[in-house]
Amino acid sequence: QIEPLLPNGRVFVDMFLGGGTVALNVVDKYEYVIGAEIVKPLTDLHLSYQKDEGFIDRVTKLNNHYPDSLEGYLQLRTDYNLEPSSAKLQCLLLRSNSNMMRFSNKTGFNIPFGKRNHYNLERMLAHKEACSEVEVFAGSWEGLFGKKSVLPDANPHEYVFYSDCPYANSKAAY
Repeated sequence: QIEPLLPNGRVFVDMFLGGGTVALNVVDKYEYVIGAEIVKPLTDLHLSYQKDEGFIDRVTKLNNHYPDSLEGYLQLRTDYNLEPSSAKLQCLLLRSNSNMMRFSNKTGFNIPFGKRNHYNLERMLAHKEACSEVEVFAGSWEGLFGKKSVLPDANPHEYVFYSDCPYANSKAAY
């Protein structure tokens, strides 16, 4: 629904990449797609899809290893919190309530079980392909304009900046 409303340009910058829904869906519309993300586990997840050839195989093995039940989910969540990995995080997201991600300072990943498992190999392969077209910037959007900028040289009028920032103090589930 958002894509038709986006202006034309060469460079699309998603200032708050998050799960990448917008950036991943505009890779065919722009020459460069860049997303900034400050949440390290989420950045690592995007980069695992991009650069780790064995990532989807590990997700598949982990998904098959943990029973598709509340007990299996709780064990996966405990194991992730003891020894985090992007593959475990992906499995948690597939099984968590509303496929959400939330961390607390005391308990780590803490979303409850979602009573479902949205494991879909074809979707993960499509995600991997779209991810390969997005430059993931690990850090705050402000860093895009600093010394380590990944922004390509372009006419300022060729940039499209998209900002859907996290909602603080809202009543949303997250």
